[in-house]
Amino acid sequence: MHVIELESVDSTNSQVKRLWEGRAPGGEPLLVMAAEQTAGRGRLGRKWESARGGAWFSLGWQTQRQVGYYHPAPLLAGLAVKRGIEHAAVEEYGQPTTAGEVEIKWPNDVLLWERKVAGVLCEWQEALLVVGVGINVNNAVAGLGDGWRYPATSLAEAWGRPVEVRELIERVAAEIAAGLVELESEGFTEKKRREVEQGLAWMGQTVSVKTAQGGMTGVLAGLEEDGALRLATDRGVQVVHAGEIEGLRPRETEGKK
Repeated sequence: MHVIELESVDSTNSQVKRLWEGRAPGGEPLLVMAAEQTAGRGRLGRKWESARGGAWFSLGWQTQRQVGYYHPAPLLAGLAVKRGIEHAAVEEYGQPTTAGEVEIKWPNDVLLWERKVAGVLCEWQEALLVVGVGINVNNAVAGLGDGWRYPATSLAEAWGRPVEVRELIERVAAEIAAGLVELESEGFTEKKRREVEQGLAWMGQTVSVKTAQGGMTGVLAGLEEDGALRLATDRGVQVVHAGEIEGLRPRETEGKK
């Protein structure tokens, strides 16, 4: 893996795309990390605040298959972030996290104690897959994630001590690369799906999901072979390929922060 470390960049995803141009086919994965992003972005064009102290990085991966084959990539990246945070908890916090503290919010976020701590943005360009990751590590999070459902947190805020950023980036990037190798050779296997499902926030609970066609409510029942969400509703099992879980159904969250 070729690693480039920058002080400041508009977007690590954009930088990977720029650096990828002109590269010979078959090159090694490219990891770009930056101390800060001046134009970081998330899913659906949302702005991602990327001040110093956070882990901002993107992995450029030369694809071997058609684009549709990589639809589970955001979930695999989320699983890699979850594992990286759990490892950091042992190294930095002195004890492992307990089940449910670090969860994957379908399709591309990671929660720590039900607060957003990380996001993933996957983009495709010809034979290039770019997996962008932002993790709130030591950066200030006041004002981030405004809204009562998903206030933001950082590892340092949650654990009360700073965390080594570069080590976390390298570990998560290696996990993502390993996941992509497995995806290309074996697909999104049932074993891997189960592993992701075990880390899903609100698995088995009634959630509200927003899609381009509107909202729907149902029990989060798992994942399809392509990473799509299975939602058990009054009309039967619905498969959601694109959308966003807004959270638990309001009446089940009443009285909670």
